[in-house]
Amino acid sequence: MRLSTIETNKIYCGDCIKVMRDMPENYVDLIVTSPPYNVGIKYRSYCDTQAQDEYWKFAEEWMHACKRVLRVGGRICINIPCMGTNDKIKKSDGYIAYLPKYSVVLSKYFELREYVTWVKKTGDLDVSSSFCGNNTAWGSWLSPSCPYMRSTTEFIVVGHKELPKLLHSGVSDLTKEEFLLWTRDIWCFPTESDRSHPAPFPEDLPKRLIKLYTYIGDTVLDPFSGSGTTCVSAMKLKRKYIGIELDDLYVKDSINRVERERPTDTMGIW
Repeated sequence: MRLSTIETNKIYCGDCIKVMRDMPENYVDLIVTSPPYNVGIKYRSYCDTQAQDEYWKFAEEWMHACKRVLRVGGRICINIPCMGTNDKIKKSDGYIAYLPKYSVVLSKYFELREYVTWVKKTGDLDVSSSFCGNNTAWGSWLSPSCPYMRSTTEFIVVGHKELPKLLHSGVSDLTKEEFLLWTRDIWCFPTESDRSHPAPFPEDLPKRLIKLYTYIGDTVLDPFSGSGTTCVSAMKLKRKYIGIELDDLYVKDSINRVERERPTDTMGIW
C-alpha cells in the first residue's frame, strides 16, 4: 500500500473526489457526511441547482471514491432528506425522491444496513408543538387541492463495505444507555441553530454515529465537511479525523472551530 499524501486531523480544501485519490485504499474506518441536496441552497463555491442526471452522476462518483478509501467492514453514513425540490422543480410538479434514489446509488458500492429516521424535535415524540424546521409550507391552505407536508424529519442511510463486522478491535466508549437508545432507528434531537454555514447539521448526529461505529483512535472522514461538525465531534471523542471542503472560507472557519473547541485533554494527541 502506498504512503498517503493526506494526513489525519486536518481539513483539506478541494474537490472531495480529487482529495480522496491521494488516500490509499482502506484508509478510514468510518465516513459520516451530508452531501449537497440539490435544493438551491446558496453555497459560496457550489451550485446547488444541478440537472438531475449531473447530480446523480456526481453522487455515484463520490461514493465510488468513498468505497476505495473505506476499510472493509467500515460504515458509511449519509444524512439526506426523504423528499425535496429546487428552483427548477415546483412542488406541485413533483419532488426529488432522495431516500430511494440514494439507496439505489449506495447499494452499487456498499451493502445497505440501516435507515435511521432523524426527527427534528426539541421535546418528546408526543409533543406536537416542539418540531424544528419550517412551519409555513402549507400548500393549499385548509383544502385537499394540493397540501404540502412540512419536513420535520431527515434520514441517515447506513451501509457497510463488503463485510458487516469490523476486522479490528479496540476500546469503545459507548455506554449501556447510549447503546440502548441509539440502536433504535428513530433519533430525536434539534437542528443546528448556528448558521455560519448555510446547511449545518447538529453535533449530536456525528457523535452518535462515531460512538456506535468506531473505537477510540479510529479515523473518521467527512468528504463534505462544511462547518466542520464531524471533525469537531471526532476530535472531542478522541478519534482521528479528515475533513474535505470545497470552499476556502468554510475550511478556514472549520479549522478555527476545531482549535476553539478542542478539549484540553486532547492537546498534542489528536
